[in-house]
Amino acid sequence: MHPSPQWLIWFGWKRPFLRAQLISLAVAGLLATICPNLGERFFARFQSRCSRLASRPWFCPSLLFCSTLLVALLFGLRRQPVPAVHDEFSYLLAGRTFYARHLANPAPPAWPSLQTFHEILSPAYQSKYPPMQGVFLALGLVFGRAIVGVWISAALAVCSLYWMLAGWISRSSAFAMAVLVLAVTANSYWAQSFWGGMLAFAGGSLVYGALPRILQEKPWFGWPMLSAGLLLLANSRPYEGLLVSLPVLFRLAWAALHGKFSPAASQVAKAHRAPFVSALTLLAAGFAWMGFYNFTVTGSPWQMPYMLYTRQFDPSPIFRFQTPRPFPAYLIPAMAEFYHGVEHATYLEQMVSFHACETNAFLLLSLGRLLLGPALLLLVLLSPLGAPTRKTRILGCALALFVVWFAAGGSWWFQFQTGLEVWISVLVLIAALLCWTAPELLIPVAGSLAVLAGVYLSIWQFPHYAAPMAAPFLLLCAAGLRVWWRSPWGRPVLRWMGLGMLVSLGVALAITPRPRSPVALFGRRRARIARLLAQQPRKQLVFVSYGPFHNLNTEWVFNRPAPASAQVVWAHKLDTQRNRQLVAAYPDRQVWLLCADFNPPALRPYPASCHYPSLLAPSCPWAKDFPINRLWQASSFAPRSP
Repeated sequence: MHPSPQWLIWFGWKRPFLRAQLISLAVAGLLATICPNLGERFFARFQSRCSRLASRPWFCPSLLFCSTLLVALLFGLRRQPVPAVHDEFSYLLAGRTFYARHLANPAPPAWPSLQTFHEILSPAYQSKYPPMQGVFLALGLVFGRAIVGVWISAALAVCSLYWMLAGWISRSSAFAMAVLVLAVTANSYWAQSFWGGMLAFAGGSLVYGALPRILQEKPWFGWPMLSAGLLLLANSRPYEGLLVSLPVLFRLAWAALHGKFSPAASQVAKAHRAPFVSALTLLAAGFAWMGFYNFTVTGSPWQMPYMLYTRQFDPSPIFRFQTPRPFPAYLIPAMAEFYHGVEHATYLEQMVSFHACETNAFLLLSLGRLLLGPALLLLVLLSPLGAPTRKTRILGCALALFVVWFAAGGSWWFQFQTGLEVWISVLVLIAALLCWTAPELLIPVAGSLAVLAGVYLSIWQFPHYAAPMAAPFLLLCAAGLRVWWRSPWGRPVLRWMGLGMLVSLGVALAITPRPRSPVALFGRRRARIARLLAQQPRKQLVFVSYGPFHNLNTEWVFNRPAPASAQVVWAHKLDTQRNRQLVAAYPDRQVWLLCADFNPPALRPYPASCHYPSLLAPSCPWAKDFPINRLWQASSFAPRSP
């Protein structure tokens, strides 16, 4: 995940919705400069009505839940999401397993030929990932499609965000912020793919929303929600969830040790006793279920499926301070190439500290763009200009410029000074944040820094890995936007900007195309072939053969929870003896050979062979991502390219 130096040039400009946001920001700034009082009466009336709606306790969450569900559904009808990435198929395996009312599946017959990425086949057949995303996918299958569960998790995340913000700022401001986040995230991959992210977002929001309610003597609104948030984080993103929760837990422990809940304050202690016990019971029951789930999948309540899969297939370290383990003997060539090449190369690259710092800054800005869009993120980065003191303005602007410069590829300057940029990053972050933020925001600052430090130590970084950090990050963004709102020249900008984002949301609903990336095209192509095979009268067995320049991100071999009873079974083509064993293990099936790297992919009756011409020299660095075009087509019902 090494960002390009041209990243800021294309910062959202290729996507219609983000492009519309940037245009609306320019129009808002122009209108606020030329005629700042334009629309004053309309916005005042609209703000008063929103304040009256926000005074109703249950109206705003219900409205946000239904609105998020509707907007995500409309975007889903436009995008028609299908699984394409390794992780998505793994999460779907968990969802289908839970939908069948099982925690895990027995090892399938002849399972070595069915090995694939991010799935455990022995001692049980299940996904390696934490189970909460699979639970919501199973909920979606109850309504007919797994993606519905993702939309429900998005609606839950937006409601949790409103509930959290209402504990820190006014309800009307919390409602406005939640609407803006809804308008941006409903079309993001967190809400329109099976990768996840929304559940960890919701868990972090519950944890940070519980803190002010517990400290404000509302224990029944705080302690149970704190337990629910911790369980959501533990079953979606446990590592980052633990890091983002530590400042909240330390703050509560500090309050308990300094007399906030001590027996001396008998009334306070009595009011908190029953909610605390109920929350502790819920937490204990949740962790007991997690131990039972681990035991069902791995045979040990203390070993998570992720750890078992790492021991079986992935020798590359998860963290920078670990050392690589010996490579196991891989049976599947694609898996051997992935873990020998991609995983190990990423580990070596991230061990160079300036690459890791650059990726960290890139991740921070990517998270801001995903949650707020580029226009609001730009306003947040410029919010130190409205700070009360000159020192704060200088440090805040230095922080913003430093992060943007690092994300844009400026860390090349540190290539020959390894380690220096780490200390500069830490000093600039701590100095600027401590001078810029109010004392009540030190907890979200600490949570954000904890997650960034944890992400810096890890090898792989994607925006949904930092989803637990979304809650404290949005708290800080709300503080930055509040600086604009309090200034006479910033309030018109925010008003017109908010209106422009709602208009751009409607535009995006009308013009958003289906994804056209190579991985998305592969997902639709695989779904089409699977649908054609499922329509055949007999059960099917498909051997998959890859070419010499196969794209490792396009894996075909993913199966249903019970392959023996499934209509279609996908398997790797290995040596003749193992292929015969697999055919014998799945009798009475029509057997096919899929030439996966033909364009379009070709199905042939088995036994057959795929002759891949060597069109590109292996020394070409881009050979694996280059499509092999216009090869001969030899299939009875091979699909056309979409």
